[in-house]
Amino acid sequence: LRSLLARHLAVLTLVQALVAALGTTFILAPVLRRQAEQAMASTALAMGQRLGQVVLQAGASVHGAAELLASSPSGTDAFDLLRVAALRSPELERVYLLDDRGVLRRLAERGVDESDARRLTGLDLSRSSLLRQAEAGRTGFGEPFLSPLSEQLMLGVIHSAGRHGWLVGEISMARLSKELAATVGSS
Repeated sequence: LRSLLARHLAVLTLVQALVAALGTTFILAPVLRRQAEQAMASTALAMGQRLGQVVLQAGASVHGAAELLASSPSGTDAFDLLRVAALRSPELERVYLLDDRGVLRRLAERGVDESDARRLTGLDLSRSSLLRQAEAGRTGFGEPFLSPLSEQLMLGVIHSAGRHGWLVGEISMARLSKELAATVGSS
């Protein structure tokens, strides 16, 4: 009788363990998976929103500066003023003015003094895909590209500066990557 009771107790214990394992597998695991998916979706949404803010702020800075430049009688004087305003936008690595032929006329770059920036004056950027896009009537953001000025991967934004040519802003993809890392770290 004892042996029979011990076997029944062992079988009952095994059945309980099996039911618990099956319950965990079929009930708890999907719930945990759903919670993990929701957490990842929330993080992805936060990352997208933050990167979107950075990019849109840079685009708005370049667009506003281009409009001011377009309404200015003297492009050089106006650009000197806009250089300060545009580089106050932390999203932008550099801002430059191209004439209507795509030749660099003025450059403002974070951490670079004006004498170093002037050495690039006259650089022909007419083959730039960003400029060709703008000439086709599609101003705003272009595809990421290797900057001819820094040889780094950038996201460019271009707007017409009226008779003064084109105003271009570059956003560093490395900076966007850092923003992404900071957003993930704070989520």
